[in-house]
Amino acid sequence: MFSPPAVAGDHVFVASCSGSLFDLERNTGEFVWAYDTRQDGGRTEFHGTSIVTQDSIVIATDDRRPEGVGHVYVFDRQTGEPRWKRRFDVGVMTDVVLVDGTLYFATLREQVVALELSTGKPVWTFDAGSATERFFATSSPLVTEAQLIFGGIDGTIHALDRKTGERTWKRSLGARISTALIEIDGKILAGTADNQLHLLNAADGKTVASRDLPGLPFGRPLKTGDDIVVLMTGGNVVSIDSELAAARWEAKVDTEWASFRPLLVGGTILVGADNGKVYALSANSGNVDWSQDFNGPVTSLTHAVGESDELYVGTSNGVIFATRLSQ
Repeated sequence: MFSPPAVAGDHVFVASCSGSLFDLERNTGEFVWAYDTRQDGGRTEFHGTSIVTQDSIVIATDDRRPEGVGHVYVFDRQTGEPRWKRRFDVGVMTDVVLVDGTLYFATLREQVVALELSTGKPVWTFDAGSATERFFATSSPLVTEAQLIFGGIDGTIHALDRKTGERTWKRSLGARISTALIEIDGKILAGTADNQLHLLNAADGKTVASRDLPGLPFGRPLKTGDDIVVLMTGGNVVSIDSELAAARWEAKVDTEWASFRPLLVGGTILVGADNGKVYALSANSGNVDWSQDFNGPVTSLTHAVGESDELYVGTSNGVIFATRLSQ
């Protein structure tokens, strides 16, 4: 269960690696409806985040085989039936980003696509031309006011005009882009599979700074005030200043990280791990403040902001837990 549960009102929407989307009662966990995407072909799975609007749920599936079938879906929140779906061979493993009524994402064929939210009609498509049959998880794109920034498997960063899809610049970093891209004060942060972090100027792609890391960076880097927290293989995690000049702290746990999207709750960083635990790390020091076992690799986390202070924990064995951080 790599897709973080999506909380909206009295409902929790859960997208599983078995290809099913579930609507659960938030207070009880009881089923409201379910939709099995495998009826639409392939051996599909969910990996990206859900977008919940007033009346719809937007999410994509992937099927990492040469003959695989995936779709981008917009589901009706009340019934669970697709309002529309659009097929993409092999599918979409990235997050889908919604900006001004347009959906942006990248397929496992390394196509960057813009679709109309209301109809699913294509707005534009850009082919990065770097797809391989190994189907690495493609880095989720970054969408800004004017640009879409995409990192390819071949290590090339492409900057596209958000309205037209035309490329404005590209820059090779020499190794597969292994993290989601985030923006920091007009700069783009990207991690690469050669254990490096890079900071690029968003206007022209020129390198501002680079830094060696003790492991391969992955997932979504997390902003914590003036610093950036990055997960790495080997159970490593580091907090670095936003100019990549110095590490504030480095930490390591005796397991591999399993969740790709760490959370910042107050002054605490929450991360799921292969050993079944959620670790709470101090954002100031990296020390483990507490941990809790959930009986299976913790692959997704969602914090429900508000008075309830609920944490939803998804595991790779298909079980979802709801707990309260205040307890």
